[in-house]
Parts: sequence; structure tokens; C-alpha cells
Amino acid sequence: MQKRFNNAYAEAFDHSLSSAIFASFLVAFPSRKGVDMIKKSINQWAFAKDTAKGCMELAKDAGFEAIELALAEDGDITLNSTETEIRALRETANRIEIELASLATGLFWSYSLTSNDADTRKKALDVAKKELEVAAWLGVDAILV
Repeated sequence: MQKRFNNAYAEAFDHSLSSAIFASFLVAFPSRKGVDMIKKSINQWAFAKDTAKGCMELAKDAGFEAIELALAEDGDITLNSTETEIRALRETANRIEIELASLATGLFWSYSLTSNDADTRKKALDVAKKELEVAAWLGVDAILV
């Protein structure tokens, strides 16, 4: 198991360097047999401002197996996104044949859970709740907080 992980890591790392994509990362996906599979993934932030669909297509075309989408103030995944909109993104990923690795957000830089300001902390909690909700709709089991 350890040797397989090291070989997969070395191969993915080498590929990411040779393709000059510095923002790639590895994600361990649980398999149906309980053995982790290592997949090469990239965060949506690695791409120029584009739609989530556009980023998924670019990631797939670049050879990535998965992508981490992001919750933001604007774009395809926001605090106002509906379940229908988010589930449509899940279907888009399925059509493109790219896995959704996880969900990230940079909103906690603006809305800190540890802020001295009660209103800021409340907003941060709202962000956390929405991120968990969106993650469930996307079918991902990991978030970046």
C-alpha cells in the first residue's frame, strides 16, 4: 500500500511540474472495497476567472481526474445558490466525467469565526452552514474551512 501511494504521488507530482500547473493536489478517495485511491485534482482557483463548468472542462482537458469547487461572494456557487443550481453543477460534472473532490471557500478571510465582532462571527457561521449544505448537494464529503 505504501509503495503504491509513493509511486502515485511521484507520478502525479512529476506530471504537475512538467505541465507547469502548480496548484494541483492529491486527494484520497475511498473506494468501494475500502482501499484509498489517489487521484490528481486541482482547485477551481487555479484557473482564470471562469464558470464552474468552464473550470471543470479545463481541468478534465488538462488530465485532472477531480476538481475542488469553491463557494464565493460571486460566481456559480454563492451564499444565495439554490439546491437546484448546485445539483445542476453535480450533473455537469457527471457529464464532463470529472469527480468533485471537495468544496473550498475563501470567505472566512473576510468573515472570521474568531472575530471580536459578533456580527462577523454570525456571518461566518452562516458561511459555514451554507458550505456544509452545498457540500451535501454536490455529494462531496470534505470542505476547506
